Amino acid sequence: MFYLLLFVLIILVAMHDFRSGRIPNWVTLPLLGIGLISNFPSASLRAGPGALESGAFVVTWLACLLLFLAWRAGWVGGGDAKLWMALLWLAPAALAQTAALVMSGTFILTALAQFLWRKITKRTLSGVKSYGAWRSI
Repeated sequence: MFYLLLFVLIILVAMHDFRSGRIPNWVTLPLLGIGLISNFPSASLRAGPGALESGAFVVTWLACLLLFLAWRAGWVGGGDAKLWMALLWLAPAALAQTAALVMSGTFILTALAQFLWRKITKRTLSGVKSYGAWRSI
């Protein structure tokens, strides 16, 4: 049930981002807090033997670091980066590697979609909106 509500929230946030170009902090920060509290190392250790050794914790931190660097480089907006970090931390430890792969695939696909759209409409590649707009289409 939680993931269904989370899915609906993400759709609504994507539509809001498409219209306004912003993702509000009152959406991302509580999700990030819940994810950090529920999936921090002690929670991974409670998940069973080998949960921490599987690399889920490390993969989540590395994905968050990559998101931070992408934000600093201007490739994604700050709200988009915070939302992705929150979603990564909300993923169960067993799905952390899958979530990181989905995130990477989404970045690549949305970038390709933007490039293709710009090529079809004969627009330059500069001044491109954040990839968050493409999630809602």
